[in-house]
Amino acid sequence: MPESDSDVEVIAGSSSSPGSASERRGPQVTAPVSAEEAPKPRVIYEYIVRCCVRLEALNRTCCAAIRLMHRLYERKIVKFICNYSLATACIMVAAKSEEDSGIRIRDVVNVSHRILHPEKPPIEVDDSFWTLRRSLGRLEFVVLRELSFDTYMTHPHQLLTLYLDLLASWMPEEFEKFDIREQAFAILRDCHIVPEFVLEHSHESLALVALSLVLKGHDLYVPNCRDFYTVFSKHMSERKLRHLEEEVLQDVYGQRLK
Repeated sequence: MPESDSDVEVIAGSSSSPGSASERRGPQVTAPVSAEEAPKPRVIYEYIVRCCVRLEALNRTCCAAIRLMHRLYERKIVKFICNYSLATACIMVAAKSEEDSGIRIRDVVNVSHRILHPEKPPIEVDDSFWTLRRSLGRLEFVVLRELSFDTYMTHPHQLLTLYLDLLASWMPEEFEKFDIREQAFAILRDCHIVPEFVLEHSHESLALVALSLVLKGHDLYVPNCRDFYTVFSKHMSERKLRHLEEEVLQDVYGQRLK
């Protein structure tokens, strides 16, 4: 996270009227950003992914953090508090809600600082560090209050795990040769960079499109079952799956399906 030589304001607004709440002072996660200069939501979502990858957070923790931040974008709070600060707090909130015990606030502070300020040396554990840490802890509460302490959400991860386990039993050699599991979960995570796409489609569809893209990427086919998705879902068709693949490639990765 960025270092700050002086304290800056963090406005802890309520869910109904952020601007009317009392002001708290403490170093922000990044320098203050005007409304005109505020980063686009996708930039913030990608920042969350980068942080979570370096933190080795659970895949669902990363996805949860993005969805929490997406909910905050529907509120006025994003106009009053640095979006990078909110995103970092969302990672901490998601880690707790997903019981990701490997995520520690000290690591989050260090990783965020390195990502946002790669040209600077690692942040030192001094008074500024502890003040920043306390400020981030307070911001967690602000996020929770904005969301009415509702952090519950369901994920497609369990369904994807089931599909992968079944496919692994059908094509063990391919799973041994390629990192199909890791890549499928990576695609599922990346899909959350476009949260509208995730919210528009069922867990079943999200799991299948992630799996299908990995198989096609390695030019793999399920033995004796070319249309493997029909085994997992009676609602999925080749046309629908291809459309989902096109959406992911174009909207998430900026590519087009050949």
